[in-house]
Amino acid sequence: TSNTCSTHNDTLMLCQAPGIIATRRPVPESGEVPEEFGFILDNVQSLLFLNGTTFTYYPDPEFEPFGSTGVLEIKPGSPIILKGRNLIPGGSGNARLNFTVLIGDKACLLTVSEVQLLCDSPNLTGQHRVTIRVE
Repeated sequence: TSNTCSTHNDTLMLCQAPGIIATRRPVPESGEVPEEFGFILDNVQSLLFLNGTTFTYYPDPEFEPFGSTGVLEIKPGSPIILKGRNLIPGGSGNARLNFTVLIGDKACLLTVSEVQLLCDSPNLTGQHRVTIRVE
């Protein structure tokens, strides 16, 4: 697969990682190094194949639903626990994913472990949508 990169300045180019072909087996928690990796740039051949790269794919984070109703009732000031897996890439040393959790439109302060996000909930009442962004 291929994706288009965006150039931010003379020294920074951001590229979204290409997807893994769905017919392959799932990515192990310890990660997987692609067989072939490179960049297609105008008339640049030296970056077309970067075999032997340290680039590694890890499985996407997954979160458990809030029970059968999808609604979690909490008391004001109580933390929200979002259970899941693959929240910290395995075998990646100090690499971390950047999580943002919004309760309604308010961000919460997070503590991340391998199996949960602990969210110090903002001072809200009523029902609010929970949005998790991963970068």
